[in-house]
Amino acid sequence: MEILLKAAAIGIAASAVGLVIRKHNSDMALMLTLAAAAAMLVGTAALISPVLSFINELAENAGISTELLSPVLKAVAISIIGKVTSDVCRDAGQSALSGAIEFCAVLAVLICAIPLTRAILVVLKEVMQ
Repeated sequence: MEILLKAAAIGIAASAVGLVIRKHNSDMALMLTLAAAAAMLVGTAALISPVLSFINELAENAGISTELLSPVLKAVAISIIGKVTSDVCRDAGQSALSGAIEFCAVLAVLICAIPLTRAILVVLKEVMQ
């Protein structure tokens, strides 16, 4: 909760300052946006460890290989990175670039899902026989 409040404060402050700066220098406003987004991502990185630990615990208790959970975690990371970078590009007025990043992120998630899909197919074949 504390990290969320800090991220929200950074976001609101950066937005307010960015609005003022944008009138005079749009390049500096973009750099402020990038710096604020980076600060928030770095600040929230500490939240990843307990989540990963819990997911590993669940997988262990359920008897699921962590290799099956890896694509899911990669897909989440790709989605977060794609969303943040896409929003920054859109904020900079580069909507075509933003759309391209979103498209690349979707394709990367689909590629990450291939091993998981294959594993599901193997299980289904075993059940069907």
